[in-house]
Amino acid sequence: MNKINVICLYYGDAYSVEYVANLSKAVAKFLTVPYQFYIMTDHCDDAALQQIGTIIPLPKNNYKRAWWHKLYMFSAESGLTGTCLYFDLDIIVQGDLDCFVVQDLNLHIIHDFNRVNHMNVDLSNSSIVSWPHEKYRYLYEQFIIDPSKYVHTMHGDQDFIHKFAIDKQWYKIEWAVSYRWEYLTGRNYGPKCRAIVLHGKPKPHQLEDTKLLAQWRQLD
Repeated sequence: MNKINVICLYYGDAYSVEYVANLSKAVAKFLTVPYQFYIMTDHCDDAALQQIGTIIPLPKNNYKRAWWHKLYMFSAESGLTGTCLYFDLDIIVQGDLDCFVVQDLNLHIIHDFNRVNHMNVDLSNSSIVSWPHEKYRYLYEQFIIDPSKYVHTMHGDQDFIHKFAIDKQWYKIEWAVSYRWEYLTGRNYGPKCRAIVLHGKPKPHQLEDTKLLAQWRQLD
């Protein structure tokens, strides 16, 4: 099997380099397929980052929200080809990640966590995404024609992906769960959970749960 691309976004000062390092360790532990670890970032000269993975420099765009930079992962300019697997940094991995690797020619993404209140909610969450790169390059091509149009009319990148990605499919619900809305309440959580997403607050480093904190730091 050819190497897949594992990608994360490290932009601005919202997170420390520890977040990138912990994700890299988690991927090394729980992903069995060959891969190359990439970091899309505006911190291109950071020596610590360079030790963790291959740097993909981000264009100098001052989006109001950092998550809009995520769409660069669909661009031809990123240099990516083949199978791609993206992870947000605020994720705690606690199981096999091979299930997230796309096995077809479609884009796979998390069903939005508002599913806890409306199971049929027609939204997606881009904390984890997998796709064949060449098929979905048009997403960035469309976005970059008029970025301000989408930035000012949509909440975030996941709404753009949800609206314009053809043939998208949702991962199984139990593979990735919301920390606040599912993990803490016991909804959709069980032995099949591979990843816990800490969207909003708290962030992983703020957790009082020592077991989860250790899992995030890959100390167990």
